[in-house]
Amino acid sequence: ICIDTGRGYAKYGMASAARPASIQICQPRAEATQDTLHQLAFRRLALKRCDLPNMAMIVAEPFRLAAASASAERDSWRYATERRVLQGFQLKRLCIVDSASLCLFANKLTSGVVLNIGFGAIFVVPVLGGRIIRTAVRTLRLGGASLTQLFAELLSHAGVDAEWQPSMGGEQIAPITVARNLKERACEAFPTPLREQFGHSPFALDSVRQRSDAPLKEVTLGEASFSLGWERFLPAELLFEPQEMVPGTRGGLHELVLACIDATVAVECDGPDTTDVERRRLRHELLGRVVLSGGSAAMPGLAPRLEHEIQSLLQKETGGRPVPPVTVFPAREGDHTTWFGAAVLAGTSTFAEHWCVHAPTAPAPPGGAAGHYGG
Repeated sequence: ICIDTGRGYAKYGMASAARPASIQICQPRAEATQDTLHQLAFRRLALKRCDLPNMAMIVAEPFRLAAASASAERDSWRYATERRVLQGFQLKRLCIVDSASLCLFANKLTSGVVLNIGFGAIFVVPVLGGRIIRTAVRTLRLGGASLTQLFAELLSHAGVDAEWQPSMGGEQIAPITVARNLKERACEAFPTPLREQFGHSPFALDSVRQRSDAPLKEVTLGEASFSLGWERFLPAELLFEPQEMVPGTRGGLHELVLACIDATVAVECDGPDTTDVERRRLRHELLGRVVLSGGSAAMPGLAPRLEHEIQSLLQKETGGRPVPPVTVFPAREGDHTTWFGAAVLAGTSTFAEHWCVHAPTAPAPPGGAAGHYGG
C-alpha cells in the first residue's frame, strides 16, 4: 500500500497499480483528515482488518517536515505514524520515506533538488544519496491555494462569472472551486517573463486587460464555455515574482532553487581539503537534477520556464559567459510524483529487507528520530 499524505490532497493505492486508486481531499472538516486517512484508505481499497497483517505500507513523510527546524514535529509525526500503522492496524511492515526522495525515485534519481508547490507553501529540498540536507531546505509561504485565490480575483477583474451554473454539471460548488477547476484546465507558464513581454509589471491589470494580443484559450466545465486570455498566465508569474502580490516575500522559484543549491554546496564542501573543482562539480550536478512536484507544479510550461529563469540568473553571475546546463524534470500530471516514487521503491528487490520496520522504532517525543529514517 502506498500513501502520499498531501496537505490538500492525499493519494493512495496499491503499488502494483499504474496510478493511485484514489485522490482524497484531506483537510480539516473534509471526509478525511490526517488522523482518519489510513482507515478510510483501507476501506476504499477494499482491505479488511484480517488482510492488514499480511500487508506492507509505504508512507510519504510530508515536505513540511524536511527542514532542520522541523525536527521535533518530525519525531512526533513518525512516532504517531509508526504506532498507528504497526500497533493500531497491525500491518506486517512499514516504510516511512521523505517525500523529496520519493520524487527523485520517480525520476530514477537518488540525488537532486525537489521543488514542491504544495497547498499552502513551496518547499525546495536538496537530497544527496537519499539524505536530505536539512539546513539547506528553503520555503516560501505561497502555494496552490494562493494561486487559486489570485486566479479567482483575475477572473472577476476580467469580467468572467465564476458562479456555479447548472450547465457546468455535477453538484453545486463554491465560486472559488470553479476558479480552481478553471485554473487547472487553463493556466500555464509563459516561456519568458511577461514583464519583458509587456514592458511593465504583469500585475498592472488594467494595462494588461487593454492588450489585444492575448493568446486565447477556450475552456469548458461541462457545457459551460470560457474564453481566457493573459489572465491564465499570471498565476505562474506570481511564482517568479511573489513580491508583486505577497507582502514580505523575496525571491521567486528560480532564486529559491539556486539559494538551496548554493547552501547545499556550502554545507557539503566546507572542509579545508575541498577544492573549487569539487564545489563546481556538485553545483553542476544539482543544477541538472531539479524535480518538480505538486499539483500546481504540473502547470504546462513551468519546467522550461524555470530552466530559463535559472539560466538567466547564472548568466548574470558569469557576466554572459557560458553557464552549466540546467535540467528541470516536470511534475507528473495529477500530482502523482510522490506516490509513483513510492510504487517504484516497493518494486525494488531490497525493499522488504532494507527499507521496512516490523515494529515501532522511533522513540516517543522528545527523543531523537530513529536512524532508520536518515535522521
